[in-house]
Amino acid sequence: MTATTLFYLLVALVCGIWALVVLSWWYGRRLLQHQQQLTDKLMPYLAQIQTERETIHQLSISADTPLSRLKDINLPDNVQVAFQHQEQGE
Repeated sequence: MTATTLFYLLVALVCGIWALVVLSWWYGRRLLQHQQQLTDKLMPYLAQIQTERETIHQLSISADTPLSRLKDINLPDNVQVAFQHQEQGE
């Protein structure tokens, strides 16, 4: 191989590498834009799910609730029941 052939081969390799870098950068930007669009569409649902999860995990029952009303309640495993007793002031 002559020096001229090696030079053109090196130039072609460098150009190919730069073409791959630019193509990867462009495709990455497109993927990030698409991900941002999907995230923007899903954010209202995420807020709704988060509030639903908070309400499911918290259940408070006042002290004046008769126990006979609570006998037939079936709750999921992830629900925590807190009994609250607040004394009435005179």
